[in-house]
Amino acid sequence: IPISFGNVFHSQQDVEMLLENLYPQFASLFPQLKGKIEVGLKVIGKSDWLKQKVNQDSSLQQVRNPRSASADFYKQIAHGETAQKFFLKLQHDCKKELYQHLEPIAEASRLNPPIVETMLLNASFLIDREKEAAFDERVNDLYEKWKHKADFKYSGPWAAYNFINIQLKVKENV
Repeated sequence: IPISFGNVFHSQQDVEMLLENLYPQFASLFPQLKGKIEVGLKVIGKSDWLKQKVNQDSSLQQVRNPRSASADFYKQIAHGETAQKFFLKLQHDCKKELYQHLEPIAEASRLNPPIVETMLLNASFLIDREKEAAFDERVNDLYEKWKHKADFKYSGPWAAYNFINIQLKVKENV
């Protein structure tokens, strides 16, 4: 049953009640998911490439220089904001060059928040099994273009958890 992780059913009666209550949702959802798989792509910038990009960015000139002990609090905040904008731009560029090339092949796609600060892309794609080879080939082509810039973590197939929005709410009898 495609529901979020961490749900524990204590009896067969609990499962039967769940199936009865969610049957209308399952009846419309399962045909939409038939023959489809989820794959994930995480793109993590390589340290050397990121350093090179930092050194090329004029807005990071002050951030690159070591902070003196006398640097004031607000200047440090400004440096942090500049660095954050820099990484957001890298993530935007990665989305434009990678995500937008994969999205048309997928039935659905979803951007997830980065897990670490050097992660440029964290995406999930719902793809038709018949298009899996074409999708894999596109990922491989993009990797060849980016292999000196970033590491790719391509995983799957998974159940379509990122594309299902079934929320369980338990009411306790008092």
